[in-house]
Amino acid sequence: MSARIGYSRFAVEGAGSAIEAQLFAAKVDHVILRDQTSRPDEQLKQALDGLSSGDVLVVVSSDNLSPSVEHFVRTIAGLYERGIMFHSLTESALCTDGDTVSQGEVFQALDSLRRRLISESTKEGMLRAAAEGCVPGRPRLMTAEKLEAARALRRANCSYSKIGRALQVSETTVRLSLKASGL
Repeated sequence: MSARIGYSRFAVEGAGSAIEAQLFAAKVDHVILRDQTSRPDEQLKQALDGLSSGDVLVVVSSDNLSPSVEHFVRTIAGLYERGIMFHSLTESALCTDGDTVSQGEVFQALDSLRRRLISESTKEGMLRAAAEGCVPGRPRLMTAEKLEAARALRRANCSYSKIGRALQVSETTVRLSLKASGL
C-alpha cells in the first residue's frame, strides 16, 4: 500500500507547526520535520530510505527538500528511479505525480527554486551572524563617546562642520546623528 509522506526543514523557531498543518491538510500519512541546526543529509536520507515504490514524498516547497538545485535534481531523479513520486504543494511543475507540464514551466520552476535557495541561504547566514553578534552593514562612525562629545560641542554653539572636523566625521554624519538622538 502506498503512503504519502510529508517532509520539511525550517529555520524559524515555531514554523514547524504551521508547516506540519499544511502537510496534513494535503492528506499525508506521516510528517518528518527537521530544523536547520540538524545535519540535512542524515534526516533526509532517513526519510528517503523509509520510502518504497508507489509512495509519494510531499513537501510544502521544493526549497525545503534540498540546499541546491543540483541536489534537488539528483534527489528527485533518485526517487523516480525507485518508483517514488514527488509532490510540491507550491510548484506543480516540479511534481512527478501529476499532469505533464511543458519544459518551459519546468525550467521556470527550477529557476525560481534556485533564487529561493539563494535567498534562504542568505537569510540563514544573516541569522547565524546575528547570533554570533555580527551586525550587517557598515560600522557606525558615531560611537556613543563621539555622540556625547558632539552633543556637548553643539550645546556650546559649535558649528556642525567644526564638530565634524574635531571628531573626524563628516558634517552630515554629525547632523544626522544629533537629529536621530533628539538634539
